[in-house]
Amino acid sequence: MAKSIGLQVDSIGDAKTVVELLKSKNYHAVITDIQMPEITGYEVVQLIENAGFNIPVFAITANDMVDSPEHFSSLGFSGYLIKPFTEADLMQLLSPVIGVPRQALNNRRVKTTDSNKFDIDELYRFTGGNKEAVKLILESLLENTRQNVDELNGYIKNRDLKKASAVAHKMKSAFNQFRVYDIASILQRIETLPSDKHKAATLYMERLNRRIKSFITELEEQINSTIA
Repeated sequence: MAKSIGLQVDSIGDAKTVVELLKSKNYHAVITDIQMPEITGYEVVQLIENAGFNIPVFAITANDMVDSPEHFSSLGFSGYLIKPFTEADLMQLLSPVIGVPRQALNNRRVKTTDSNKFDIDELYRFTGGNKEAVKLILESLLENTRQNVDELNGYIKNRDLKKASAVAHKMKSAFNQFRVYDIASILQRIETLPSDKHKAATLYMERLNRRIKSFITELEEQINSTIA
């Protein structure tokens, strides 16, 4: 994924060789998975620190139960991402260390994978190619998405994760139906969070808001092209 957004990357199969690589070349950052077959990401941080390198190390984890900046910071990480994440999330994480302003990254269009793109072909098949029907469905989806996101933001801001879970569940079904699986995945995480995980919910909501913004732009373009 890092290569797809224009970054030069060296990948290694054995994390224990990271020190040798750091000695041979100058790197902006190290990205490590937390769970690996022979070594953990926590041990990678220790290897780098013990070797005397002062370089940002970022964690990648699938465990949303440790979704806490304080947790990773206390262990020596400069930041982290929870799987699954988007190219935009990765760019936002790395922007302070690769010399690209965050605003520039926010304004850059990120190419999404086919599995995360809105599938309008299914709508045309469902409606028998009726453009007017497709337009009405898209407009309804756009209105409902905006309304649901506003509700979700409000519930999470007010720490009402029970109501937030209900809205996330409703939204997830629609995004799965239209095969926008990356958004559905974030909604799944919000839906299943324990009621005391407000900080994690806030972080997921930030990710969702960024992705929904690009989705709405894409949806508006689809509506305009349908009208044309």
